[in-house]
Amino acid sequence: SSAHVQGYAVDFTCPNFGTPKEVANKITQSDIKYDQIIYEGTWIHLSVDPRNRRDVLTAHFKGGKATYTKGIA
Repeated sequence: SSAHVQGYAVDFTCPNFGTPKEVANKITQSDIKYDQIIYEGTWIHLSVDPRNRRDVLTAHFKGGKATYTKGIA
């Protein structure tokens, strides 16, 4: 059920446009349609699933597990 497997998501960096955090913030402040954006520290997860929920999260990694908080932190 992964958005990646369904072709709706990508994990990326875009150093010519800023740090992953800067790029994530720019996307959330734009009119780009997205379902979910997750700031994951060294990269960004972007889903364009048609639900377009505009869900914004930050991933936190500890002990090989990820937890998520709302917003870009």
